[in-house]
Amino acid sequence: MIRAARLSCVLFVLAALLPWAAPDAHAGMPIAQFVRISLDQMTPDVVTNASPDNVIVLGTLTNFGDRDVSDLEVRLQRGPALTSSDDIRSTLVADNNTYDTIGRFHKVVSVLHPGQQASFALSMPVRSTTTTSGPTLGIHRPGVYPLLVNVNGKPAYGGVARLDDSRTLLPVLSLPQSQATASGTGRSGSAAQPDGGAQPDGAAQSGTIEKAVTTSPARLTMLWPLADNPKLAGGVPGGGDPPVRLVDDALAASLAPGGRLYGLLDAYDSATRGNDPAAQALRTATCVAIDPDLLVTVQAMTGGYLVSRDPGDAHSPATPGRGSAAATAWLARLRAVAARSCTVALPFGQVDLDALDATGNAALLRAALTAPADVIDSVLGVASQRGIAVPASGMLLAPGAAALRSTGVPAAVIAATAVSAPNKASPRGASGSGTDTQGTGSDAQGDGIVGLGRGLAAATFDPNITAALGAMGEYPAGSEDHVRPGDTGTDRVATRFPLGEESAMSRRLAAVGALMQPALDPTQRIAPPGGWAATVDPDPIGTVIDGRSELVAPPQVWAASPDDARAVLTAASTLLTAGLAVPRPFAEVAGAAQSEAATPTRPVRAPRRPPGTAPPTMPAWIVASAAGYAADLDQFGRSLVAEPKGGLTPGRYISPLREDALRALRFAPHRAAVDGDARIRLAAARGSLTAQLGSVTIVAPGGSYTLASQKAPILLVARNDLPLPITTTIRWSAPDGVSINSSEVEELPPRGTRQIELPTKVNFSRMIAVDLSLQTTAGQDLGQPIRVTVHSNAYGRALFIITIGAGALLVLLSGRRLWRRFRGRPDPADVDRPPADEHDRLMANSYAAHTSPRRAPADRPTEEP
Repeated sequence: MIRAARLSCVLFVLAALLPWAAPDAHAGMPIAQFVRISLDQMTPDVVTNASPDNVIVLGTLTNFGDRDVSDLEVRLQRGPALTSSDDIRSTLVADNNTYDTIGRFHKVVSVLHPGQQASFALSMPVRSTTTTSGPTLGIHRPGVYPLLVNVNGKPAYGGVARLDDSRTLLPVLSLPQSQATASGTGRSGSAAQPDGGAQPDGAAQSGTIEKAVTTSPARLTMLWPLADNPKLAGGVPGGGDPPVRLVDDALAASLAPGGRLYGLLDAYDSATRGNDPAAQALRTATCVAIDPDLLVTVQAMTGGYLVSRDPGDAHSPATPGRGSAAATAWLARLRAVAARSCTVALPFGQVDLDALDATGNAALLRAALTAPADVIDSVLGVASQRGIAVPASGMLLAPGAAALRSTGVPAAVIAATAVSAPNKASPRGASGSGTDTQGTGSDAQGDGIVGLGRGLAAATFDPNITAALGAMGEYPAGSEDHVRPGDTGTDRVATRFPLGEESAMSRRLAAVGALMQPALDPTQRIAPPGGWAATVDPDPIGTVIDGRSELVAPPQVWAASPDDARAVLTAASTLLTAGLAVPRPFAEVAGAAQSEAATPTRPVRAPRRPPGTAPPTMPAWIVASAAGYAADLDQFGRSLVAEPKGGLTPGRYISPLREDALRALRFAPHRAAVDGDARIRLAAARGSLTAQLGSVTIVAPGGSYTLASQKAPILLVARNDLPLPITTTIRWSAPDGVSINSSEVEELPPRGTRQIELPTKVNFSRMIAVDLSLQTTAGQDLGQPIRVTVHSNAYGRALFIITIGAGALLVLLSGRRLWRRFRGRPDPADVDRPPADEHDRLMANSYAAHTSPRRAPADRPTEEP
């Protein structure tokens, strides 16, 4: 009995400690045990009236454990149709029991050994008809339905258990035409009357709706992002000298056929090219959102580049890059696409607007928010959409809003949950309009525009659709290094799940279903004749009114594969072609937000952090380091002078260095990797700035100076190794009694030297040491200070008095002697002098002594006296 009590205590403790013992938000989604299921294909992936009667699911089971698993079997289950935005993600983590429309188990394999795989195929009719028998999916109206494939098996040394499942979404635009009921009681959605009801599972055939509602199409706008993690190595100034360096060569593969960025551009180009109605509608509804950091990187790659072996050192060994040809072709194609499409510039380098505002640096704000449009326009030769920002975080808190206001940007694109609740809520559908009854951000006018006050407004997107799109791509390793599917920052933590537990195909199908849900939502809210007792819970994001807006904003660095990109564009085109959505140009969305900012017509909503999310906070040390570096860079730039012959300007030279600070401030849902990158980038940028300041210096003289007089100048030679002229001043330090005039501003030529004269005044005669250093006109130290040894020959005060006295005495004595001579009175000093001898007389008349007697010419007659 004591042993039993002990065993009970142990089991109780284990139940309290093990993570699976306590229910959580992901309790319904099992972690694979021994066997993992991968969904490979679903046919059809979107059900229409032309689809076959059955939905066929193909997949693979893999034994990744250490033991045999026997009696493996799978079955298909369906959950209730999505009736709210939150259902898009919450159904994928819901309890298995919510998928209550259940098919039969189908045996896959008797025994699956470790490391082995087995394929399976499941087929299930969409609904019951006069020609079907057995279980069906029981779908009687268009909508988006969650599907689950359940895997049961018996691991060795254990019993039968649910080992894994795979979940995805199935959009149904209309019921297959061949499955029309024999009695003809099916209804068309366009003829039904909305009353806010919803059909419970197992509803009678009288509630069947064959086609989706098209009388209330969603106004679809989709941003198509082209962005990448920062690739330019830190600390490399502009102007082409030194050559461009990249931290790695992942872009070479991404821009080439089969790569991520190639696939995104290729899918968009193929889907929107031409003049057919489908391509025109999709082109109108989409806008290419381009990160200027990616654009300047690709443009730099076209001229040749290096790949640094040490990203933290701008002068480390490097190897030639191999992506120049791919970059040239990709950029040319982007120019062609941009010429016929809407374009909008993203904030530079996915910068975090809150951190950006915290730096307090006006130049950084301009580089991040206003300059990007200029970059897009100049590189692509287009006129991009201006006056609206698309924060990478999907939210706009008070500091970020202040950053937009300070740069004159009146509008932003943010998550619908990132604004506060309205003051009043009215029932959905009242007076033909819908309102946010949960207080999480939808607008009463249904166009997705909300006023934020003080000259700022926002266009809102559904964060659940963004989360579904962000989950697309290969996992764990994406199609590009450090680009992988994951959280977006605006998705609720309770709806997240390990993406590795679902195949890329199941996540792609879920994203397509998420994209289509708002357009199919009205069909789910139409009641059959007589009505239903059940009602739909209020949707905190969507609205069911005429002219409702659907703004789709994928993550900026999107891990979607080429197949994923094509699937998303095909889904959007299908909605437009089927009349479930109409294109709404992004220019119209931006204009509506700008108009609301200028002339408010709606209740003001306060920006906030979306409830239930856990977006990261940028470490304070990164912000402080970036702010200090940017301030020093600004001081350095103010001392540079444009070079008229070479065309290089200070702005062009230091712009890449300033952009390094923006790259260090980029937003990411997970900080671990980007914080390390920020540390390396800021260290490289700071080291480069220090090296450039050190390249302007005074050349140390070989010996000492000797001043010829009290006011003789000191001659110096200053060298400038920068490619631009720079204005400098000289700072000096010397003993008392030395005065140096260094007030003149000296402009040093690029990559040259200049001799500088420093007027110097020394009041004593001895050897002295003078410390000299260069500074920018902004007060930054340049180069290394030098110490000059100066030997001064200047007179001191005592010597000066003695010299003056001696001179005065000499003049006095000389004057006295001359005075006596003029008076004919010999000087007493000459009294004892001996008389002059013949030699003295000859010396006194040396001219006569040394001159020959003068002779008369021979032919000249002598004159008589």
